[in-house]
Amino acid sequence: MSNPVGFWSYARSDDAHSDGHLSQLRTIVGKAIALQYGGDITIWQDIQAIPPGADWAASIERTIGQTVFFIPIVTPRYLKSTHCFEEFQSFRRRMIRLGHDDLIFPILYVSVDQISADDTAFGNEIEALRRHQWIDFRPLRHADPRSHEVGSWVDGLAESILKVSVPVSKAEQAIEESHRRELAQDAAQQARERETVEKTAEEARQRETAAKAKAAEEARRREAAEQARLAEEARQRQAAELAKEAEAARRREAASRQAEEAGLAGELSHQGAAAQAAPARVVPPAPVRKRNFAVLAASAGGGVIVVGALAYAFLRQGPSTPAAPTPASTPAAASMPAATPASAPAPVQVSVPSLAASTPAVNRPSTTPAPEAGNTAAQQPAPDLVGSVDQMLDSSALIVSGKIVNLFGIRGEQGRAAQSMQRYLESEGNVVKCFAREEAYVCLANGHDIAEHAVRNGWARVRQGAPAQYAQAEQEARHARIGIWAM
Repeated sequence: MSNPVGFWSYARSDDAHSDGHLSQLRTIVGKAIALQYGGDITIWQDIQAIPPGADWAASIERTIGQTVFFIPIVTPRYLKSTHCFEEFQSFRRRMIRLGHDDLIFPILYVSVDQISADDTAFGNEIEALRRHQWIDFRPLRHADPRSHEVGSWVDGLAESILKVSVPVSKAEQAIEESHRRELAQDAAQQARERETVEKTAEEARQRETAAKAKAAEEARRREAAEQARLAEEARQRQAAELAKEAEAARRREAASRQAEEAGLAGELSHQGAAAQAAPARVVPPAPVRKRNFAVLAASAGGGVIVVGALAYAFLRQGPSTPAAPTPASTPAAASMPAATPASAPAPVQVSVPSLAASTPAVNRPSTTPAPEAGNTAAQQPAPDLVGSVDQMLDSSALIVSGKIVNLFGIRGEQGRAAQSMQRYLESEGNVVKCFAREEAYVCLANGHDIAEHAVRNGWARVRQGAPAQYAQAEQEARHARIGIWAM
């Protein structure tokens, strides 16, 4: 407070019976104190301090708690008034707290000598009032308030009041100023602490976000590396298969060339043997017979080789239908003797395999895709309950077509969470399909799991044993600080 404040304690009926003289006196005293102090002075009067309909005791206690001097107007009615006694006791307690005993200035307005203590509301406490020097106003009670005598009396009262109340007011002002500074310092410290906490929390959120982003990036890199590894392995397998096919083709080509070369060699051998058979006819009979047999045997062997080579070439160029293997020799060749002259070249025998045996099998990737895991022909089971939502008991319990349904894996909240859940279901058409699970249900709205939606928006909490996606949704709601996690 900047200026001294006083309290004018009186009985209202005395003011009424004196035609408002007590209120006029309060005004005169207040102006005299303000004039000597050189500033505005407030002297509270109950008709000003207490607004209509307010709690009288609380208002008086609050008003007196701001005053530094107390002026009781002592009359018989004042001493008999319990309200006046309570005002006196309230200021007396404040005066003791201030460490003073000289801040009460009683004005004796009407004689009270004929009133005993037992007839008053003060009782034995009237002695506490008597310990303060009473200022006698009785000789001036009928004087003109603007007279010189009244003015001199008021000036003396104002001087006495200012002498003790101004230091008290300044001291209290200094205490209040110090208290305000302490409050301001405490508020500033609390603001700094809140700022530090918020900054720390924000840094923690940023670190967590960065860690998640880093983990996600590492996961993407690992996935990309794995895909690249699988692609490289597939490419290498494909290259190995192509190389294997190329090697098989080269082998088949080499076998074909060898067969053709063997056939050509047999034909040349046959022609050479025929050329050597002509001069053999001029030798003695026995040797000539032996040479003829050798020539026929060589010719027969060469013929077999040529026929085999031609059959192999025909089968390679013909359709892919397997052909029966060609016999290794003819009956004519089997009936000929095996002996040959020393000068005749040895015939080359070639076994001609069938086309199926000469063409190795090649493993090629199947063009028919393998069935995916979990992709069965069975249809999704029919829901155990389908109906409209009649009412939300909380964000995890609802009434569907007259039946109470508890959502699996979550624990609901009432109030705003349940209202938000109701609005969400209304936006989805207010119709759900529910599938029994243990003693609860998994319900879908337009194909969406409403329990997971409730957890992700902070309308419910996850129970133990709930699906992993529920726990992940709850973590997202916690980090976003939405719904029940906004506190």
